[in-house]
Amino acid sequence: RLDDRLSDRDFRPLIALEPGKPLSRRAPRETLANFYATGLFSKVELITREALAPTQVVAMIVAERPPAVGEVRIEGTTGLPARQLRRQVKQRDGSILSAARRDEGVEAILDTLFDRGYLEAGAIWRTVPQVDGEPDVVITVKAGPQAALGELSFSGDLGPYGADDLKPPLGLSEDYDPERIEESIERLRRFLVRRGHLGAVVEPPTTRYVPERLAVDLAYRVDAGPLYEVETQGVERRWLERRGFLPLRERPFEPVLFEQGCARLRD
Repeated sequence: RLDDRLSDRDFRPLIALEPGKPLSRRAPRETLANFYATGLFSKVELITREALAPTQVVAMIVAERPPAVGEVRIEGTTGLPARQLRRQVKQRDGSILSAARRDEGVEAILDTLFDRGYLEAGAIWRTVPQVDGEPDVVITVKAGPQAALGELSFSGDLGPYGADDLKPPLGLSEDYDPERIEESIERLRRFLVRRGHLGAVVEPPTTRYVPERLAVDLAYRVDAGPLYEVETQGVERRWLERRGFLPLRERPFEPVLFEQGCARLRD
């Protein structure tokens, strides 16, 4: 019996053993597998003993239910709203306590804070016993200071451009935002392609956190490559680009792109 809502009758469909029928080797294994599959038990055993009749046995299933959780709470200096961090935790109120879900929740909270620039964030969990119920799980968060975007630097073949020319196309703000930083790679490449550097390559920037300045410096490596001029006869270049016959802005320049575009245009 688990609690007031569940009784052994609820689990009879899981039992592959049938009273009065021969005891096969498959039935005990299937029964144990069914109980474990419910996710309600941490340990299940099938115990048999001799019955009064010499040709019969008595089977007893012993199942242990893992502890449950009362409430999951987020405390401390969270940096972000506690309810936003609480959504990252898969351990639900009143559910069976899962160390895996609990630890994954802590990692997800830290990932969320890191993505928002709280690079010194920490989080730990603990269980708090309750007098009249299941213990609560409390995750204490220390977000720490929020980092800003620091210095931007460029190396490699920059072509005729300087750092002041390449910073605006990145589209970055003063905040440290990993998502916008990832998008900035393609924005800078497209900037170079529009200016004729059809084979331009921009690598993901390396990052360096400087605690003294509470800032993250980014270093981009750029290969602008040669400057091309595309001349079309009989049709405008913009017409080709709009219809995908000249996909120079989507991918680095390769001769095969022109060959594919010409073949599609002929078709």
